[in-house]
Amino acid sequence: MNEKDEVFFRALGQRIAQARKENHLTQKQLAEHLGIAQQTMAHYEGAKLKVSASFLPDLSRLLNRSVDELLGMTEKQDKTQRKSNFSRLK
Repeated sequence: MNEKDEVFFRALGQRIAQARKENHLTQKQLAEHLGIAQQTMAHYEGAKLKVSASFLPDLSRLLNRSVDELLGMTEKQDKTQRKSNFSRLK
């Protein structure tokens, strides 16, 4: 895993753990709702495993967070800003 991915998945794991705790869920309880082992959940939170994109909608629902919040993308951009960001990619 490259450094940028490591930073991203570490932050994602921390946001998941924080949201889980705020919802008074244990790793085991959250894992059971997702149909995975508690150890797998621990590895997601500790960034030892990458969280599967297919889990994001269920995590979002179970943790009362938007997918954007889980991904750390809560800042809103207006259309002008999005367009200018896209034009820089060309």
